[in-house]
Amino acid sequence: MRSRVTVSFIVLALMAVACGGAPAASPGASAAPGASAPASQAASAEPPASAAPVADTLQMHWLGDCTCIWHPAAYETFSQAINFEMMFSTLIDRGWEGDSWTPIPDLADSWEISPDGLVWTFYLHPGVLWHDGTPFTASDIEFTINRSMITPLRFTRAAWDALVGAKEAADGTADKVAGVRVIDDLTIELTLGEANADYFSDLADPNSVIVPRHILEPTDPKEVETIEFSTTAPIGTGPYKFIKYETDQYSQFEANPDYFRGVPKIKNIFVKRLLGDLAIAQLESGDLDLSVRLNPAEKSRLEQVPTLDVISTPGVGTFGPYFNMLLMTDVNTRKAIAYAVNAQGIVDNVFGAAGRVNRGVVPGMPPADDQEYFDYDPVKAKELLDSSSWDKNQPLRIVFDKSFAAVEQWVPIFAQDLEAIGFKTELIGLESTAAIEFYNKIDQWEVIIAQGGDQGVGPFRTQNYYNCDQVEPAVNKAYLKDCKIDELFLQARREVDDAARTEIFKQISKITNLAVDRISYWTTNALSAKAKGLEGVNIPPNTREFIVGVQYWTFTK
Repeated sequence: MRSRVTVSFIVLALMAVACGGAPAASPGASAAPGASAPASQAASAEPPASAAPVADTLQMHWLGDCTCIWHPAAYETFSQAINFEMMFSTLIDRGWEGDSWTPIPDLADSWEISPDGLVWTFYLHPGVLWHDGTPFTASDIEFTINRSMITPLRFTRAAWDALVGAKEAADGTADKVAGVRVIDDLTIELTLGEANADYFSDLADPNSVIVPRHILEPTDPKEVETIEFSTTAPIGTGPYKFIKYETDQYSQFEANPDYFRGVPKIKNIFVKRLLGDLAIAQLESGDLDLSVRLNPAEKSRLEQVPTLDVISTPGVGTFGPYFNMLLMTDVNTRKAIAYAVNAQGIVDNVFGAAGRVNRGVVPGMPPADDQEYFDYDPVKAKELLDSSSWDKNQPLRIVFDKSFAAVEQWVPIFAQDLEAIGFKTELIGLESTAAIEFYNKIDQWEVIIAQGGDQGVGPFRTQNYYNCDQVEPAVNKAYLKDCKIDELFLQARREVDDAARTEIFKQISKITNLAVDRISYWTTNALSAKAKGLEGVNIPPNTREFIVGVQYWTFTK
């Protein structure tokens, strides 16, 4: 039997890549924390010794869009990820320390990896229960993986597609994924088709949450987005039970008394849906206890509130246009938009200079050796537009989700810059639910405004935004389809040499730089604020993962 603490060079290399270069424990050396908190959270696991009353309800807010369907097949927005972390579990999770992370136990207490990096064996925590009291077993993981192969997806299933036999199961030539083997109720073995430098990260992603076999097996996988489980009654193994979701208002959760890592300290949590200005006002009034990813220009304002701790961290997302490649077929039209916008001016004046200009380079990706940088140049932009096939009498339809920080301030400036070089623009600002539905009307827009994401965590995060085979939901038909990008990302996953992998990423940057399918103008800092009595909250570089460890938070007022 393979040792749980001895691994080969290739496995250690894979772990280092997966964790952003951070030192990692040997596979399987991660001991189960049982009901106690990870070391980084242990200090806040017990309420402070004071007379302050313990609060049993937390009002929390995440600023961003939401596809509020509670199934991993429908995962595509970070607001879903916040809710998923509350109620579902993955095999492993990310434990952040500073700007790097290591894999920590979730459903799996420990794991071992074969010397060639292909066979991953997970040893599951005993006594885990689904929220309805049904025992969780390795069979649920097997079901989750096999069912995902015949379920329509909105995003990716990278962790499961990497397994031996996944392609055959997905195209119907096999009835299950060959690389999945249940050894017993508490042990499962996953076999990869090839070495994968980002597999730990894939396993911790929100689209890798495990779902209950006993609930979903009788349902039609083709109707996954409309069944009761996905809309009103999700059941997980996570620290909080789902109570209800009020559209574009809030999600409500209640502590799971049977949670296998220990009963959460805060009994009730509401995850509110608020626009940025209202979130700021509710933080000031005390009606909101925690808000993440606010406009960084509001930092000094929030610092004046004596009941708040204000936290500013470097951002990892991107701001800029995603182009409808079906309607904007002339690359010079797209380049004109790239050069037309005074990105530094917007960062300075709208975001209080709390950010950095990306010049068209996607955060986390190395630029190509001969990268064309898109610096503000309205003269060049006008020349490109004049030389393109774009009809200047036609409005450029720009759709954006109004739920993001300061978007209603900067998008009109973006439009003014475009009009200055000869475009006519039409702005379509929508509430989150309506915006996501509108994106699929691909004959009704030329530009979607991208806001956020996590590409800056590392190059593999950009892979999530490219899939040459995906055409559903319909918005995917409008994006760049270049299978060479997919092939290069797979090649990078196989490569364990850092320098060689960087060269592969540069090739990807070259393809996207020439295509000009989307523009990254800037990345802002991530601004968060919390009530002073709320302890245990950690805001990592990938801000959506602030929710990891929510069960250990404590709150006194």
